[in-house]
Parts: sequence; structure tokens; C-alpha cells
Amino acid sequence: MKAKTFLAIVFLCGSFGLAQAQSKMMFQGSGGVSIPNRPEEFSDYWKMGFNIGGGFGYFLNSRQRLALQGTIDYNKLPLDDRSVEREIKDEIRNAGFSVDDLNISVSGPSSRILAIFLGLRVNPAGSDRKIIPYLIGGLNLIQLSQDGEFSASVDGEIDTFFGTGSYNEEITGSVTTADESRFGLRFGAGLDLNLNYRSGIFVEAGYNLISKGESEDSSVEAKTLGLIQLKIGYFISI
Repeated sequence: MKAKTFLAIVFLCGSFGLAQAQSKMMFQGSGGVSIPNRPEEFSDYWKMGFNIGGGFGYFLNSRQRLALQGTIDYNKLPLDDRSVEREIKDEIRNAGFSVDDLNISVSGPSSRILAIFLGLRVNPAGSDRKIIPYLIGGLNLIQLSQDGEFSASVDGEIDTFFGTGSYNEEITGSVTTADESRFGLRFGAGLDLNLNYRSGIFVEAGYNLISKGESEDSSVEAKTLGLIQLKIGYFISI
């Protein structure tokens, strides 16, 4: 009986080790927040939004220290209406008028970023720990879109040289950078928490550096964009 029990334990341990050794692929899904970082035209007019995505990893060695990583992420950043409101008030104030009694309402399109990433993932500690730190880095293919109508309504009382009068203005326009493709770099770090030998949860912080591209408006200089991503997700190995 003892011999059978011993053989059963050996078999289970061997099966566990074989399952780990055969785990070549990892699939993951995640969600989190996206924060515009640079330049001012990007970070001042769009604010923190969300990201959702998924991907895969293909381990290139049995210790799972190195993997080919691919992901696709959708990011949506809402317009920062308060920042636009402050700029409108500054322009009116710089013209010499009081803005204390003005009502300003701003609406506009969100900024949408689709990022397809392909790069390398390095696990310095290997795969035999409960918590595994890792580093990532590689190339991004970026699709930018900010389609939509922008509008601002300004009304209220304003002080003029001739006394107090009413002020009313409607500002409208369109924002279009549709189907604009750019390349970029992505690098970051994260932690895997293994729930068992096949699955777990992870947290990750990454930075996307997006190339300048080409501006449709010749009077506006195209600039490099920066996007911070914070993610939490689930992974499973097969």
C-alpha cells in the first residue's frame, strides 16, 4: 500500500512538472485606465479614460524566462471640458472682461486609440515562483481617431467699458484625425500572481510613445504623443 501511495505521489508530481514544461502558450485579457501624458495639446484637452484588451504570449524556452508577446488594446479618452472651459475664460479675461458671471458649457469628441503591440516579455525570476515580475518592450501599430463635433456655449453677464451687458456666443467646429496610423514604442513592467500552475492574475504598468505622424492642418505641428496604461487582468497557460 505504501509503495502504491508513493508511486501515485511520484506520478502526480511528474504530471504537474510535465504540464508546466508543456505550457508554451499564454492567453490574457485585461482592463484598466489610460492617462494622456504628452504633449500639452494631448494631455490638456483629453483626460484619463479606460483601456480594454487581450493578447498572447509564446514562451521561447522551458523555464519561461523569455516570450514573444502580442496584444491589442482599445483606449478611450474623454474630452477634458474643464480645461477647454478654462482656456475660453482666459481668452475673454485677456481681452479685458470679467468672467465671474459667465456660464460655459463644452462638449466634444473622445480620443480613441487602438494599439497593436508585438515585442518581447522577459521573466528574470523564471516560472517556479508564486509571484513573477516581468519586463516588456516592443513595437506598436497605432490607430488614432478623434472624429466628432466640438461645441461651446458661452452666456451670462459681462462688464464692458459702457457698463454691464449680456454676452452670448456659440462656438462650433469639427475635430477630425480619422484613420490616422502611427508607429510607436511600448515598454513596461508587471507582476504575475499564479493561482495555480496554469492561470493567475497580473498587474502591469506601461508607457506608449507614439510617433509624430502627419497633421492634416498645416498650421498645427505634429508631435510625439505619450500614453500611460495601468492594467489588471487574467491569464491562462496551455
